[in-house]
Amino acid sequence: MPSYDDFVDKANSFRAKLLKDRAYKRLDIAKQVWDNVRSTISYILNQLQSLISYEARYNVHRYSIEAYLTSKANQIGERAVKVSYNDSTETIDSYEVPSFARFSYDEADYKNKLKQLTPEIAKQYFKFAIPVSESPPTGDVEDVAYAYYFPDTVEHHPYYLLTLTGMTVPKMIDYGLFGVDIKEYELGLPEGEMVYVKRTIDGADVEACIVLNATAEITDPDTNETYKQAFKFFVLIQNYTSYTVILTLYGHKLMAGGGYGVAYVAYQDVRVFPNPIKVFEGSVA
Repeated sequence: MPSYDDFVDKANSFRAKLLKDRAYKRLDIAKQVWDNVRSTISYILNQLQSLISYEARYNVHRYSIEAYLTSKANQIGERAVKVSYNDSTETIDSYEVPSFARFSYDEADYKNKLKQLTPEIAKQYFKFAIPVSESPPTGDVEDVAYAYYFPDTVEHHPYYLLTLTGMTVPKMIDYGLFGVDIKEYELGLPEGEMVYVKRTIDGADVEACIVLNATAEITDPDTNETYKQAFKFFVLIQNYTSYTVILTLYGHKLMAGGGYGVAYVAYQDVRVFPNPIKVFEGSVA
């Protein structure tokens, strides 16, 4: 017959085994939960990766990517400044070394090439587009929807001040209620670094003044209070052609009808209103 001590030993052994089994079971449960969570996260990421993709729908996008990846700097307009060397050497501490002081180059030509770098790159970056449904002349690049034209004239101004009047921009606080009139501020005097591009299409010009990181005066029509507003860019398109012309800029398509001048601004930060915003439209005839 088992003694009391035998019973206590059995009980202790059973308790120890029970605790051990519970501990291992917790590890098994934790591993199972982790495996399930990891598989779920992997599934979600796979689904997101399959949904998030970029499709180059237009030839102009593929052209820009290919030009960027395959072209050297002098192939997109920046010509190399040649360095000449008269092939002489000199002796220093018993070593014969090239005479570095004999290297020479045209410093004025170098500085002039640097000044032309921004315009030459802009010729590849900023493009005008016309819907093929309007039967435009053959473009530099074309796809099923648009004919694209590179600027033939580009000017770069480190600072420029536009004096265009009659522009308005909506106050960005008054939104959210249907039927409420949005208060519009007067917009004037955009200033900043400016790139001017122009292209002659079918005998008529289309030109754009692109002010990057622009600032402009904003005037409250009720109080006449004036203050400065920063913008990502300000663009004025003057379209003297009979076609609808679109300027491609930072992924945006800024449109101007035939015979019209149109101005746009884009805010630096994220806004509820559509961005860019048309702030002016008028005839250029």
